[in-house]
Amino acid sequence: MDKKNLCDLDVAGQKVLVRVDYNVPMDETGKITDDTRIRASLETIKYLLEHKAAVILMEIGRASCRERV
Repeated sequence: MDKKNLCDLDVAGQKVLVRVDYNVPMDETGKITDDTRIRASLETIKYLLEHKAAVILMEIGRASCRERV
């Protein structure tokens, strides 16, 4: 059985849940110091939006990290 790729799916008019990990490093002022994870997800999000999907982002991160900033 072949694995399906995002391009194999008809997402038009569908709600698509995208799980992302935006737990990115920040400096003491709250400025993001490495946006690699954010940039890596953009291709998928753009593809879904261009194909008329309703994108729901679900961010998974550590609450304790946010509290320290």
